Amino acid sequence: MTPAPALSADRMSALTAYIGRRPLKPRFWLCFAAETLGGRSVGRVIHARAASESLSKVEGLENVPAAGEFILAANHFSGRAAYDTTAMALLAASRSRPDILDRVTMVVGQHQMFVPSRLRRVVISQTRRLVDWVFHRWRAHALRIPLRNSEPSPVGLRAWRERRQPVFVFPEGRAGVTFGKIRRGAGRWLAAQDMPVVPVGVWWEQDGGWSVCFGAPIPWTHRLDLRDVQLGLEMAALLPEALAFDWQLDLARWRAAHHPR
Repeated sequence: MTPAPALSADRMSALTAYIGRRPLKPRFWLCFAAETLGGRSVGRVIHARAASESLSKVEGLENVPAAGEFILAANHFSGRAAYDTTAMALLAASRSRPDILDRVTMVVGQHQMFVPSRLRRVVISQTRRLVDWVFHRWRAHALRIPLRNSEPSPVGLRAWRERRQPVFVFPEGRAGVTFGKIRRGAGRWLAAQDMPVVPVGVWWEQDGGWSVCFGAPIPWTHRLDLRDVQLGLEMAALLPEALAFDWQLDLARWRAAHHPR
């Protein structure tokens, strides 16, 4: 990706509209605890998370496949909270595909942490056991993959292919207000799943609430080395310029090459 010019003061100030206070949302956490112990309904958890939010704009619903499995590849927007980003994208998609709420597989990164002290090792070990138990309870809807791998994992690919469910994934890996780099190999992973990949732009604005925009399924290039960039461009094209600033030069070249006037 071509380096972009430095972020100006005007563009920095424009970003403040996308940064908001993250509410604790006790209703969501109570619902999540109840569903983890009980029926594990993703739909109920999503509705609980979205209860205090406003989904003001949804575009491109015609791009969500009407039947069959597909992948939603969304920007990892964290101006509000990553949980909200997930909830609002899935809630928007459910307007076209109601079954996604309780059939979706969410791909979640798994970090391996180095813990030097004995006390921290005990605390982290117990916390990890609890997290592992929670993920075990939600194993039908969550798939964990290692985040620090440099190449696509054959084990991860096999696990994805065994699940014939709609998939939700953040190809960036790291959350941020602005759209960052695509993780190495993410485009190749998604293209290898043999399912339509729908790019998604999700963002929150102080005066407007949440916006979700679905792009057309990606027609993958035969060049394996370009698929990560292709995925990033398809996603960046759906976002406001202030949120995809680092992609603007490449977007201009891409549009000129594929949509000349």
